[in-house]
Amino acid sequence: MDAAAGWTGKAPTPYVETPRKYGFHATLKAPMRLREDCIFTDFNNSVQALSEKLKPVPLGILKPRRIGRFLALTVEPELHDDISKTAWSCVRELDRFRAPLTQVERDKRGMLAPELMQNMEAWGYPYVGDAFRFHMTLTSQLADSQLEDALGAITGLLPCEPVMLDAISVYADPGGVRPFERVERHVLKA
Repeated sequence: MDAAAGWTGKAPTPYVETPRKYGFHATLKAPMRLREDCIFTDFNNSVQALSEKLKPVPLGILKPRRIGRFLALTVEPELHDDISKTAWSCVRELDRFRAPLTQVERDKRGMLAPELMQNMEAWGYPYVGDAFRFHMTLTSQLADSQLEDALGAITGLLPCEPVMLDAISVYADPGGVRPFERVERHVLKA
């Protein structure tokens, strides 16, 4: 599914049932609810201002890798620092708009290592800062045999050209099983 164009049809394979709701994307600032006193326009204007301070980031040729029980496209380790700095800028600059976590949101994460729990409490998401790892999710959580099948199925279908992170997009969750909808795309301009 293209996260910008949207798609609500049946998943082409059960391997993508979970991530298709979010569309094909890379998360820089994890999904969040806006504070009750926050006006969306102010948030969106802040994303625009941030995008004007950030420069495009080369991601190289993305490679499919296993992350836990799912497959994702990832960057080579030598390219991770620049994308990590960009993600950390998004987390720090936009966190003032985030509503406090509910107990349900905390419980959803289950048991976390102490440093991940600190991130969760401070930033609303455990995998920020040093714990951030750029990835673009390709599959739902799968059994080992399914992971091998899925990797085989996508081999040869992925682009072989270098990719650039050149924009930050804002998405809205319409709720239920409907996929996220892109509200705005802000081009990186620095």
